[in-house]
Amino acid sequence: LDVPGPEAPPVTVEPREVRPGIAARQRALAALAAARSADAPRATALLTALEPLARGDDFALERTLGHLTRATLHRHAGRAREAAQALEEATREGTRGGVDPELMAELTRPLASAAEATSPPEAPAPEAVVLDARRHELRAPGKTVSLERRALPRRLLYALARQPGRILPKEDCVRAMWNADYDPRLHDNALRVHVSHVRDMLEGTGTRVVFEDPGYRLEVSPGFTFVAE
Repeated sequence: LDVPGPEAPPVTVEPREVRPGIAARQRALAALAAARSADAPRATALLTALEPLARGDDFALERTLGHLTRATLHRHAGRAREAAQALEEATREGTRGGVDPELMAELTRPLASAAEATSPPEAPAPEAVVLDARRHELRAPGKTVSLERRALPRRLLYALARQPGRILPKEDCVRAMWNADYDPRLHDNALRVHVSHVRDMLEGTGTRVVFEDPGYRLEVSPGFTFVAE
């Protein structure tokens, strides 16, 4: 009766083991495999069965696998924030429970890689536009405009650049350019001409001069910088 018979082939055991330690490990691994296969009903059922078994200090790995299963389910459902939170919980649980760091890295790598692949690309930094009053230059991508010999337009542009987005009354424009009191009969036409010159200098930079009664306003691009004298 004790003579051994032929060796039996290996048997795949479903998660029905009654011993708590083995049963918890089987359910945790099966739940993660189901989640990775996008079988949400099976993964959820296995997580429910796992919860009463994976309590206590000896089941940190099983609880970690449970959090990873939830993170995977959230990832498949397109819930990126919930997936990231579950991944953080898994890392926290594994660290607190003393799970082997190399094993943790291996378990979390698929989720971390998916997060990197689905993260939106960073927006490019706005291109810089520099109005340099020290060197009398306007620098923008692909162009540099010298203001050295354009005294009146540059004085107007500097006055506008000191308070971008705010209206500079015509009186202040005239005072900045000619150091004189504003006289509409004397200054209006000349002011329009010099505003036109300033607009030509700013063309293609995303910065522009806008008329807004009773004066003018400088609309600047996101990367605009004014270097004062």
